[in-house]
Amino acid sequence: MNLLNKFRYFVRKIIFSLFYKDKEVFYKNFYGSLNLWNLVIFTILFPGRSIIRMKCNRFLIPKFFSNIDDDIYVETKDKSKKEIEIESIKKLKKYGSIIINDYFDEETMQNFEKEHNDSFDEIDTTASNFTSRSKNLPLSKPLETLWFDETIIKILEKYINRTPFARNYPDISSVTPLLDYSESIKTDYAGVWHVDHASLIQAAIFFTNVKKDGSHMQTIVGSHTYPNLTINGPISDKYINSKKFRVAQCVGKRGSVQIHCGNVYHRFFPGKNNTRTWLKFHFCSGTNILFDKKKMERLISRNKNFSFLNYKSQKIIKGLIPENTDKIDFDFNGYDIKNDVLIKSGDPHYYTESPGSFLWKNKKS
Repeated sequence: MNLLNKFRYFVRKIIFSLFYKDKEVFYKNFYGSLNLWNLVIFTILFPGRSIIRMKCNRFLIPKFFSNIDDDIYVETKDKSKKEIEIESIKKLKKYGSIIINDYFDEETMQNFEKEHNDSFDEIDTTASNFTSRSKNLPLSKPLETLWFDETIIKILEKYINRTPFARNYPDISSVTPLLDYSESIKTDYAGVWHVDHASLIQAAIFFTNVKKDGSHMQTIVGSHTYPNLTINGPISDKYINSKKFRVAQCVGKRGSVQIHCGNVYHRFFPGKNNTRTWLKFHFCSGTNILFDKKKMERLISRNKNFSFLNYKSQKIIKGLIPENTDKIDFDFNGYDIKNDVLIKSGDPHYYTESPGSFLWKNKKS
């Protein structure tokens, strides 16, 4: 270990001994916190994540989010697409997560299910501690309708101040938890309070009704404005309760869209034996793209002609179907787009596993 790293971990140890004594809230792997001054010090010591946020225009002025309400819901009834867009952008910037209620109509949902019925057949709804996922989806017109919806893309553009890039290949996910509560790493459904990759922003479409008394995601509203880190592990539920932070419930009808920033603290709250099925789209600012040759081949397996995609949509998936595939080291996970070419990521903060599992391993190493 070099001198800089020794200094970093020495200061970290001092901070831990002074401010992390309370074992009621700091225990096991749960040494994350939302104490602004502690975060500032750790950011100075370990600036990598914050540098990424600054480069991607995702570093916001911290707000006293404990006073923010939790009205993350955007109603769509009797509203134009422009009105939905304006309200969604405003709320996403304020809360870090939103639910656009009842956005896609039933016909659109059924068209997608019919086109990709084989992928839904791959889903196992047996109760377990793990998420069931289909293989990544092949491109189709119904998928294009959901993935590149004009209003949703505009919301993302206004939030990240650029056209988003698709970070990962979409699949259908479903979970029927065996547990009714989890702070355990022995699941893959991220039941711990965590943040995602710094430049990540996700949009998920509900294929089941998602209710407060069932399986759903929760977010700490406004926490995306803080310089959050992964270096100390996830935050304990007891810590959140002790601080009385406002927790938003990400629920909505089938066809609703959930959008959340990768920098907002969130977790999956499991409802025992309650199935939640969704289609999730990963977007980013051009960093940490999870290119995979086999997944790319499956994505274009039905149609290698992308003429049905408009120019913007083709730009969005450039990192998943890059032009320079002959020059890519396929054993490397994590790429950036630079000058329209996919290159190895210089970012050490990428991960492909469940955030809970990743943070656990990171803590032990």
